[in-house]
Amino acid sequence: QCIRDMYDETKDQSEWRVETEQLAQAERPGPIIEEHLEKYQTFAEYSREEWLHDEAELREKRTMEVQSELELKLIRARKERDMATHDLEHVQAKKTLPIPGNRH
Repeated sequence: QCIRDMYDETKDQSEWRVETEQLAQAERPGPIIEEHLEKYQTFAEYSREEWLHDEAELREKRTMEVQSELELKLIRARKERDMATHDLEHVQAKKTLPIPGNRH
């Protein structure tokens, strides 16, 4: 009978301990979940800002590349124009030169 009483008492204590732990865990997740949610929101916000920064840098780089390409095309066009002008002036100068006697 003594062993039976000790068993019942130990069982009651064990059940009480399990219930107490379950109640404690039921109360605990709220703040932990909120803390984790806040942490993940902060991470998400940081990641978004980093992504936006990277996108802005990429757009700026593309803009600079396009601008450089356009400047290079402009330089080439000016060079071609200058060469064409020089060729035209050369042809006009030759056209106005008198051709000597029998060398037509």
